[in-house]
Amino acid sequence: AHKVASAGLVFARKLMDGRHYKVLVEDARASDYDLVVMGGLGMGAVKDSLLGSVTERFIRHVTTDTLVVRSRDSLPEGGGRIVACLDGSPRSFDGLGRALALSRALGRPVQAIAVYDSYLRFATFDGLSEVPSDRAFMIRRHRSHLEAGRALAAREGIDLPTRLLEGKCFQVILAFAREEKPWLLIMGRTGTDADDEEAGLGSTTGALVRLARCNVLVTGGKPSPAEASPVPGGAPGNRGG
Repeated sequence: AHKVASAGLVFARKLMDGRHYKVLVEDARASDYDLVVMGGLGMGAVKDSLLGSVTERFIRHVTTDTLVVRSRDSLPEGGGRIVACLDGSPRSFDGLGRALALSRALGRPVQAIAVYDSYLRFATFDGLSEVPSDRAFMIRRHRSHLEAGRALAAREGIDLPTRLLEGKCFQVILAFAREEKPWLLIMGRTGTDADDEEAGLGSTTGALVRLARCNVLVTGGKPSPAEASPVPGGAPGNRGG
């Protein structure tokens, strides 16, 4: 309470009885929270565990933006980056907007990444006589998501570095996070193949929340219609990483 007051913020205390994740889910659904902050591990943490059962169950049942905290910093001297994952979906561009705002507020560098999942493409079109898009076209499509992100950042005066990765989506993002050690990884809770009203948690996001060692922000919101399709041709309807 003292730390919150010293930061000039309003503090309200809640004490609830019941099974942890259930009462937290009920409270979040009944409240108008902008952000929920949870530790990756709680009092029942065991060796080698990265995500506690309460936090995992909460994220799967609540669409409110949720920050999973694992470390205060992943690089010395506050240099850890904020990384936004773009797949062309409205939620991923909403996440980029959060990344840009946090970058300005905290003075941390920001980066956007996208993944071309070649395995998904061949698995999707296996057996068809005509494959609708070749590899080069699909890579250009994913690069267009990153270019749209750069344009969005440029409008706010930010030069956004980008990187295109290739492979199984959650595997290459996880490898990227382990190698680059970002301070924060931002992802939409669902991707391009989800319905607008879907409340579940996408498989890629779910895997990264469990396995990434950095802080993770899972966003459930959607940007305004003007920002929802920044890529010519309506990128949000295309699969991405």
